[in-house]
Amino acid sequence: MTTDTESFNGWFSFDLHNQVGGMLANFAQERTERSQKLHENLAADYKDIIGTVTELLNNFSRQRTEETSELRSKLADDHASRAKETSETLHQLYEQRAAMRQQLQEDLLEDHTQRINEIAEILGSFAGIRVASSQTLKEFLHSDRTGRKEEVKQTLEKFQAELDAQTKELREQLSDDHTKRHHTMEEFLKATEAARTAAAEAMHMFLSQDTATRHQDVDEFLKEQSEQQRKAAQEQAAMRQEETRQRATEVRERLNGYRYQRMTRNPTPKPVAPVKVAPAPAPEPPVVTAAPPVTLKVEPPVAVEEPMIKDNEKEKEKEKVNVEVTELALFSHLALHPDGLSMAELEQHFGVTRPLLNQRLKALIENGKVRKSDKNYLAI
Repeated sequence: MTTDTESFNGWFSFDLHNQVGGMLANFAQERTERSQKLHENLAADYKDIIGTVTELLNNFSRQRTEETSELRSKLADDHASRAKETSETLHQLYEQRAAMRQQLQEDLLEDHTQRINEIAEILGSFAGIRVASSQTLKEFLHSDRTGRKEEVKQTLEKFQAELDAQTKELREQLSDDHTKRHHTMEEFLKATEAARTAAAEAMHMFLSQDTATRHQDVDEFLKEQSEQQRKAAQEQAAMRQEETRQRATEVRERLNGYRYQRMTRNPTPKPVAPVKVAPAPAPEPPVVTAAPPVTLKVEPPVAVEEPMIKDNEKEKEKEKVNVEVTELALFSHLALHPDGLSMAELEQHFGVTRPLLNQRLKALIENGKVRKSDKNYLAI
């Protein structure tokens, strides 16, 4: 027979059990809602971070492209201005040389004409003198032909010798003057040619040094930008790794909470102590070890799959960074060589395998940044 005290105790324990069950259900529902809100907030934050990083990378790539185009245009303008200045200088030198040659030829012609006129005047005066002397001699010979014949002969011979000496001296002077002028003109032309050659060499050396300096500046700028991009990729990978680690921790805690709720709602029977029995020929498997495998099947997937996911994400991020850096380096190196480079030269410069270079060059050709001409690759 049941007493009132026993009935009250039974009702009180039932009511207490219901209240505890309701509280546990409310707590589980509230925990589930909070976990769901936290997951949504984390997903929104992750999406915002991905968008911000993508925008920063796009801005950086756009800025880098604009700066590279500006540097290339400046190099082209500088090269064109240097070539134009060199052409104008050479043209002026050629004009000066032609003018000086024309002036020298005119001076030589004028001097030669003057010399000829002087000789003609001397010969004309000599002819007049000779005619007058002949007339005088004729008159004198007519008066005293026999006594003056030998004297006239000696005078004529002496006069002829003097005339020959003067003619020879004049010819030697003309020859020496012509030789001196010819040597002077040759020395002047040689000096002009040497000066022009020295100026051309100096201009070529200056252009080479300027081109090398600009190439070095471009290489340093590209290396700095590649280093910054690598650091940004590392920071992004570290942030993703930390976020993945936090998610794995949350998943473990959530699974532990679900397991605790399931164990609270459906308590498992306590294991019975094994009874020592005499050895039998075919013993049956014990029933006590049936509960632990259930708990072991829940935890290992969380501990094993998360690192695999993180490793795959790391490998994808590393591959993505390597592709961008290699394509950028290839395009920049080809842009510095307008005549293009062959596959062997690219392989020697970068020190990578040919299949990898083929893959990167194929991607650049598809993007319209590189074209192939015969055996060389040229930047567009």
